[in-house]
Amino acid sequence: MNNLLKGLFFCLSVYALSLQANSLKGALQGLVDTLPSGTVYSGLVYDMDTEQVIFDNGADFNLVPASILKFLTAVTALDVLGAEYRYKTQLRVLKRPVKGVLSDGLGIVFSGDPSLRRQDLKQLILSLKRMGIKKITGPLRLDMGSFRGYERAQGVSWDDLNICYAAPSSGGILDGNCFSATLYPDKKAGNPAALKYDHPEWHLKVDNRVLTENTNNKVCSLRVYPSSRYEYRLIGCISKESSPKRLSLAVNDPQRAVRRFVLGVLRQEGIALQGEVQIGALPELWSVVLSEHHSEPLTVLLQSVLERSDNLYADSLLKILGEQVGSVHLKKTDISSFDRGIMTVRQVLSDKGVQLGVARLVDGSGLSRYNYISARAMGGVLMAAWRQWGEKMPWLQGRVNREFWYKTGTMSGISSMAGYIFPEGRKTPLVFAMILNGVAPQMTASYQEMRRFRQSLKQFYHRLINTVSGSYQVLAKVEKE
Repeated sequence: MNNLLKGLFFCLSVYALSLQANSLKGALQGLVDTLPSGTVYSGLVYDMDTEQVIFDNGADFNLVPASILKFLTAVTALDVLGAEYRYKTQLRVLKRPVKGVLSDGLGIVFSGDPSLRRQDLKQLILSLKRMGIKKITGPLRLDMGSFRGYERAQGVSWDDLNICYAAPSSGGILDGNCFSATLYPDKKAGNPAALKYDHPEWHLKVDNRVLTENTNNKVCSLRVYPSSRYEYRLIGCISKESSPKRLSLAVNDPQRAVRRFVLGVLRQEGIALQGEVQIGALPELWSVVLSEHHSEPLTVLLQSVLERSDNLYADSLLKILGEQVGSVHLKKTDISSFDRGIMTVRQVLSDKGVQLGVARLVDGSGLSRYNYISARAMGGVLMAAWRQWGEKMPWLQGRVNREFWYKTGTMSGISSMAGYIFPEGRKTPLVFAMILNGVAPQMTASYQEMRRFRQSLKQFYHRLINTVSGSYQVLAKVEKE
């Protein structure tokens, strides 16, 4: 009799779980149906505990993912480079100084470190002074050749190129290849506006051609154009009554910016340079390291990739993967660092059983609109990462909310989210990925309408997580009973 009751209870429990699962699927579909008309989506929710697909709608559609693509870069970097990996920036010479003179010159070897600041580089140069070095009679060699190919990936919007979040991923990076200034209107209409730089000692300048205007006469706007002598040419007007405008701009020529800054520090510190400045690879014989700067370990750098969603960090790490790993298997030298990095990512994830299929990857940040991936492939990466590290993933440790973790992505017309949900009492998480394309307000939307639109997307994702999480709390009660 007891065995009969136990069997009956088991059957009822399974039936209740099945009903609850079907109810959850219906609730998720109902939620997706609230998306704006014209939205294309790829969605997946997967239960790693039962190895069952909970929700699968358009899961194989390859869509533009935006910044959730950074998760692929982070997983591959952690697996290949290791948690303690650090970038190195070095001062190297052929021979040690004699009587305060570097007779053969000085080499500065950059590594594409996205976290390197001008203050870090200045401290390296100051180490020469502490060694008693007062003169460099040979050439100053700036080796910024860590990466091959273009500094930006294919498919990056041209009108993003002057913005800091699209700063070039170059071999020599200082302060995120970004600089800031403030534009002040003059008190009198018709006079030039004044541009004051946060750090004039960086020697980064804009050809400022902005005029001050009366608001009654003209609607003012600013336009940014490339410039050969300056970082940019800024034209347009600013209202006489306008508040000062903050400008943050991507460095247009990183090599020129590094060169100017290094020469400025040498002059400031009284270290005479009597040789010419050369930009190119340092000869292998220049192997004597006078001083070096190390970045934070990879676990810290990945916080910038996944928490701050820093495109420069992600693309630099992808290129490092390409040069340190991908190059080992590639004989051709004309393949770019971006392409080498993508090959590495695909191979590493394939070895973990992740089927990327016809997904197209062109960068490590998701900034390019040429990236395409499905929710199913994204879910596969999330599952592979959990199986390898579990709660030991650096981005999961110390998280504020213990019930979920996710990475978001946003570009014009694109919204995405992927991550983990941790139901109470479960050893393994639920994996979810949702990629929305073509989701945008009307072109004529006002500022308030834009705010409401963005808020509606946030509410959509919050409801998605709460719907899944809440349903599994009910399931947990059924299982306990």
